[in-house]
Amino acid sequence: MAGDNSVSIDLPEGWLELVDRYFDNLENTLNALNESVDDYRALMVAGRFADFARPTAVMQQLVVELESSLDHRTHLLGQVASEGSRPRTIRGVLKSLDDGVRLLRAEELSTRIGEERLRAVVQFVAQFHLAETGKDLVRILTRSGPDPGTYGAGMRMLTPKSSGGGLMDEAA
Repeated sequence: MAGDNSVSIDLPEGWLELVDRYFDNLENTLNALNESVDDYRALMVAGRFADFARPTAVMQQLVVELESSLDHRTHLLGQVASEGSRPRTIRGVLKSLDDGVRLLRAEELSTRIGEERLRAVVQFVAQFHLAETGKDLVRILTRSGPDPGTYGAGMRMLTPKSSGGGLMDEAA
């Protein structure tokens, strides 16, 4: 059952089917999160900022579901008996079992989780900046007010090098 270079693992009956259901739940949650981020982006592009509450609430619920999947994963791993230390990841168990199909699915889901997380963070950052756009434009164009320093030295290119005048004067 286990590969030549792996630890002997003893699984309870039906454990792999539970892992399949766990993966199905993760996939469904990720699909819903993907749709929610797409909805959020569409609202942003359409300028319907007042409608952000619904996709934001959905995203919050989906993040709670993803966090609860960690408890489910811990429960699944707690059922695995092995020589030596208990496996720390489902992927580790699947690798020991030489279950390439499930291992590939686990890796794909892991990649998707990272991608969806990045998409959600990008939407948050975009919303944050859109909320401050008016103030930032006035500050940049008139050279008034302190630099918020959001991105540190990387944004210094927007800071004028000469004194006097404004960005509009230089553009003219």
